[in-house]
Amino acid sequence: MQLIHWFTNNRKFESRDTMALLEAILDGIVDPVDSNLRDFCGKCVQEFLKWSIKQTTPEQQQKSPVNTKSLFKRLYSLALHPNSFKRLGAALSFNSFYREFREESALVDQFVFEVLVVYVESLALAHADDKSLGTVQQCCDAIDHLKRIIKQKASTLNSPVKRRVPRLIDAGILQTLEQKQTAGGRIYEGKWTDDV
Repeated sequence: MQLIHWFTNNRKFESRDTMALLEAILDGIVDPVDSNLRDFCGKCVQEFLKWSIKQTTPEQQQKSPVNTKSLFKRLYSLALHPNSFKRLGAALSFNSFYREFREESALVDQFVFEVLVVYVESLALAHADDKSLGTVQQCCDAIDHLKRIIKQKASTLNSPVKRRVPRLIDAGILQTLEQKQTAGGRIYEGKWTDDV
């Protein structure tokens, strides 16, 4: 964990050493065999975001949160990957650090809608995953966390602030989610249509 503290003190976007550490952590969280490694890497990614926030000023967080951008860039790639273990790792990652994320208003303002769109799309991709893998549940948990964050921060999110604009969700993805059912009923029901 001390290495994480040291390497998150970078000021340069995509610093080679910091990105090598982040890549190693994310490689572990998508491991298809070792669940203990996935759990440990979940703690590491949480520590990575926590210390990235600690080692930057609020002004830097608003202007250019370099490590957070790098982390989300990689999580988006994993969340939309065809490999179910990579999607699982992306959801586990977000679920492990969402508490740190929700407490940092500058990050919520910039990323919350973009992250929500990515995890809704990831949920749509998870329709064919083996239920025992848990990808669908982890994606649903991530979406639930994001919905609570949006509800809690609604007043600040309504203010005119420069934020990252998510790409639009294809109507076909929502249609796919509506059509996918399990024996016990709709597993996606209400995940994207509830009032936020």
